[in-house]
Amino acid sequence: MVIPVEVTPRTSQTMETAEEAEKRDRQKALEAAYAELGILHLPERRPRNRAEPSLEEEQEDDISSELDDRLEAEFASRLKQWHQEEAERANTKGYLKNTKAAVTKKAAQSAPVTAATRNRIASKASSAVQENKFKDAWDALS
Repeated sequence: MVIPVEVTPRTSQTMETAEEAEKRDRQKALEAAYAELGILHLPERRPRNRAEPSLEEEQEDDISSELDDRLEAEFASRLKQWHQEEAERANTKGYLKNTKAAVTKKAAQSAPVTAATRNRIASKASSAVQENKFKDAWDALS
């Protein structure tokens, strides 16, 4: 006895793998979800080649490198300014120290006065130097 059986030819075009079926089912579910939201067309998804960064990634990289450059320049600028301020501060301290020594020396060499008067003049000149009033210091010694 022969039972008639329908045979359909199987080619690679008609065969569907489990992955393809799952992908198709997800696509249909996504289309249904978009339809419920009132969106008629799905956004196009292009396969991305990971070797080439996307435009957004390139822009983010450009922005982050630009920010890094700005921060580095700002840091260098502030560091340079700090070094200049430190150099000025050191020069000012040295200048005040040298001026104070000169004022004290001149006080010691001034006209014959008593030790108490010399000390008073020296302290007055010294305090004027500390207050950056160099003219007053020299006037006190004259």
